This record gives sequence, structure tokens and C-alpha cells, in this order.
Amino acid sequence: MSPLFVLCEACGSEGRIYVRDLVYEPGCGHPHWGERDTGECPVCHGAGDVEIEAEPIELEDLYRMQGHAD
Repeated sequence: MSPLFVLCEACGSEGRIYVRDLVYEPGCGHPHWGERDTGECPVCHGAGDVEIEAEPIELEDLYRMQGHAD
């Protein structure tokens, strides 16, 4: 097994968690729907990617997975 970095699915690789909410902007007289930042992603800790363990593959393995004949 080898370490491999992949994009964090929990935050969409943003590194932060956003939720849809009513937001108020300075100078605007009414609320509107927007995104509110709830903080750093607890899965990737703000990095946007996570390390996983993966098996290395050879080019021939990739061709076989795609259905190509040898």
C-alpha cells in the first residue's frame, strides 16, 4: 500500500464547510439566500485533500479495467 492524496469529498476540496442560509450584507435592507461559512472542514482540517492508502497499479491493469484487450 502507498499513500495517495485525493480531494476531500466532505467539503468539495474547499477546506471549509459552507451551508445555505439567509444572510445579511451591510447596507442591504433585506436578507437573501447565500452561503455561510461554518468553519474549517473536520475531515481534511482545511487542506482540501485527504491521504488514503492505495494499491499501485501498472498501465496494463488500467487498460484491463477500461475493457481494452491486451
